[in-house]
Amino acid sequence: MLIKPVSSVTSTIAKSLLSILLLSVATTGFAIFTLASSLNDAEAVNVAGSMRMQSYRLAHDIQIESVDYDSHIREFESSLYSPSMANLVSWEVPTDITEDYYLIIGRWHELKQVLSSEDRKHYLVLVENFVTEIDGFVFKLQEFSEDKLIKLAWAGGIGLGGILVISLFVVHFVRKQVVKPLHALVGASQRIKNSDFEVELKVTNNNELGILTKTFNSMAKDLGALYRNLEDVVDAKTIELQNANQSLQALYHSSQELTVTRIAPENFRAILQHLVSLEGIESLRLEIVDNSGRSLIMDEGYDSNLDYEKFEMKLDDNELILGYLYCSYHHGHSTRTLIESFIQLLSRAIYYNRAQKKAEQLIIMEERATIARELHDSLAQTLASLRFQVRILDQSLQPVGDFMAFKTIESVEHGLDEATTDLRELIAHCRVPIEQQGLVPAIK
Repeated sequence: MLIKPVSSVTSTIAKSLLSILLLSVATTGFAIFTLASSLNDAEAVNVAGSMRMQSYRLAHDIQIESVDYDSHIREFESSLYSPSMANLVSWEVPTDITEDYYLIIGRWHELKQVLSSEDRKHYLVLVENFVTEIDGFVFKLQEFSEDKLIKLAWAGGIGLGGILVISLFVVHFVRKQVVKPLHALVGASQRIKNSDFEVELKVTNNNELGILTKTFNSMAKDLGALYRNLEDVVDAKTIELQNANQSLQALYHSSQELTVTRIAPENFRAILQHLVSLEGIESLRLEIVDNSGRSLIMDEGYDSNLDYEKFEMKLDDNELILGYLYCSYHHGHSTRTLIESFIQLLSRAIYYNRAQKKAEQLIIMEERATIARELHDSLAQTLASLRFQVRILDQSLQPVGDFMAFKTIESVEHGLDEATTDLRELIAHCRVPIEQQGLVPAIK
């Protein structure tokens, strides 16, 4: 809901401009009206002044008995009733001037009767007073005309002074109520442009610019909060990217440990060191389960006072448990995901280690089987042949009856029997017993 301001800058300026306009219109209208009403003033003064001369001319015509006497009377009446004189009978003309005009008309009618009578010369006595009345009438016309000009001058001066005062007020008002707040807003905008949001302009009036200043202060406050929030978000994202980069480096270096020819416990320890160096992970314990049931345990910053979460290490969906990882860490989605990635890496390392051991055992077994076959097919056959030949020799020497020869042959046979027995034991030792590998693998 919008609150209507107590004072309005635009309404004040509009009222001031309207006042200037009204003063201008009033002054101009009064000037036009005064000038329009003064158009016949000079003519009326001239006509009234000529009536004095015409009055004396009639007196002169009477004295010299001029033939133009009647025409001069008509000229006087023409001047007396001229349009410029008739315009004196109007509402804008002062009452005393109108009354004097009617008085002169009345006096003229009286004098005209004298001029038309036989006693014309009596006009010479009356003309002086008549001219005096005309002089007073002309003087009043002059004063009336001058008074209108004075009023026009006063009206123009007052109108011009009012316009000047209102203009000065408007200039002062605009400088104080508009220009100064706008300069403050421009300066505050420059500060905001330079990322300085600690801006709070002083609200001096409850007008449009006051509302604008309040809105600007609120906007600056909101922008500051938004900017700081964005900075926090950027800092958080930067830390996340740094942690992600560190995690990728740890995963990369850990994966390099799997590229060796033979995976040893030192490789597992190096992977644990890479993992515990990451943000959010405090300590680790790795337990590798062997096929024989024995376990290989390695610690990295282990502390029994900490809380550890136990993770089973399996290869994909295989149900065979390869080992366990005990981890103390700051709980978070990214940290747990990273630990799960390392668990997969360690599971594959354990699996490859087992595969390498199994392959080595198979190679050794194959070599021992080959040696056993070689011994059986070569040395065992040779010993059997020698034993057979010694028996033939024993049978050949029996007719001779040489006791010493029999003793020697018996000793040789006994040595060959012992050599054959030892050779059979060696061959049996090189071969994998059936009870260790099972009947089916042994047959295969």
